[in-house]
Amino acid sequence: MSVATARPAPAERTFADRLLAAVPLLSIFLWLCILYAVEAWAHGTPWLFGDELELTQLSRSIADTGQAARRGEPHSFNTLWTYVLAPAWFIDDVHAAYATVKYIAVLVMTATAFPAYGIARLVVGRRAALFVAAASAAIPAVAYSSMIVEEPLAYPYATLCLYLILRVLIAPSRWWFVGAALASAIAPLVRGELAVVPLVFVLAVLFLLWRSAWITRWRTGWTASDWIGFGVLLIGAGVIVSALLGHGSFEWNVATRLYKDRMVDLGLDAAGALTIGLGVLPVVAGLAALWRAPGEQPSRELRAFRSLLLAAIVAFGLYTAVKATYVSTTFGTYTYERNLIYLAPLLLAGTALWLERRRMHPVALALSAAFVLYLLLTTPYEMGQDISYNAPGLAILQQANRHLSLDVNGCTPLSQDQRRLARADRRGCRRRLEPDRRARVRIGVEPRSRPVRRQSPAPVHVGRRPHRGRARDLHRPADDSRPER
Repeated sequence: MSVATARPAPAERTFADRLLAAVPLLSIFLWLCILYAVEAWAHGTPWLFGDELELTQLSRSIADTGQAARRGEPHSFNTLWTYVLAPAWFIDDVHAAYATVKYIAVLVMTATAFPAYGIARLVVGRRAALFVAAASAAIPAVAYSSMIVEEPLAYPYATLCLYLILRVLIAPSRWWFVGAALASAIAPLVRGELAVVPLVFVLAVLFLLWRSAWITRWRTGWTASDWIGFGVLLIGAGVIVSALLGHGSFEWNVATRLYKDRMVDLGLDAAGALTIGLGVLPVVAGLAALWRAPGEQPSRELRAFRSLLLAAIVAFGLYTAVKATYVSTTFGTYTYERNLIYLAPLLLAGTALWLERRRMHPVALALSAAFVLYLLLTTPYEMGQDISYNAPGLAILQQANRHLSLDVNGCTPLSQDQRRLARADRRGCRRRLEPDRRARVRIGVEPRSRPVRRQSPAPVHVGRRPHRGRARDLHRPADDSRPER
């Protein structure tokens, strides 16, 4: 005779239990906010003058009159970020208002941790999701939080849109679909580039349908001729879509019609800068996560995540390549990593998937590693600049040059003799300048105010390709007026 024992029903989680469970994520947000607030406090003045001063004028005009204006002249709508910052300019003290603007930017951009955690939590466990939340709010691009630019709002908002889209793909419902569609429609108002978010939504749905069970069963009966015909249809559809986009977008027309090779080069350069900024491994693991691992059980969550990751790579990658190419024909050649930072939470979620399951398809890993190696070997490190605003990921090497004395062209450490010569040159320059400084102190003209400490010094707007012009010797003091030989 057997006795059946009833299992006690799990107790319902109270509000206190939910609050306690949120403590790790809130702790990540709090400590990162403190760190970035200190950096913002040390960032004493704007240095990206064109962008920061324009957004400042627009937001201050909105605070004063309710209408956007630049130098007193009415200005068209730019971004919702100016309206978010406008209340800070009600403060009469300009210094306090500027500090408030920076602290608002810190809070908003660090809030990326919450939707990034949501994305990861849909495919991995709690601990791995906390890693994604912390890493997404700690990428080099978070340095924008100390500046009056669009990224402090655009980065968390794009991550929120990706989270909503992923929720719709995993568990479609009316309210989640309405939320994702509405957020995608508003995205271009946050920043112009986020006009690709609706495209990400559409592509993710198409990729998920392609991975669905009934499409897979349908494809199993295809012959080689069927696959060739399907490829021809895809190429034809791509040509038609490109022609339509070129008819409505001059930038797309110029880039895709005249500079296709440059699109590939500059797009890969941006991807290389993102790879360096994320620490290489997240890009390798994130790209390899696109392929199903051996022994992995099929699940809608993983299919939806891979569909969204692939759609985001295609959409944001195309936008970055077209923008960099068009700007290179009208202004200058730059590495636009700032347009790819929105991929970071998804790539980190793919990394968390590998960290949790410790499985990865060997072919996918080999291809991903080879691609990343190619990026590292071909990406220009732009060592002739002192922090590139458009490529914050390269700042790792650019700032290391202050201590490691890296070669400008090859990014290799200098020899001991070269380092000694560089140090002697700097000491000689200081000795020549010291008598003049003491003379200024004696006659009372030494400036009394301390120099403003900036988080990121102003970039040097020079060509990024070394062969286009001789780069200035970074190891020669800037005050040394000796001509180059």
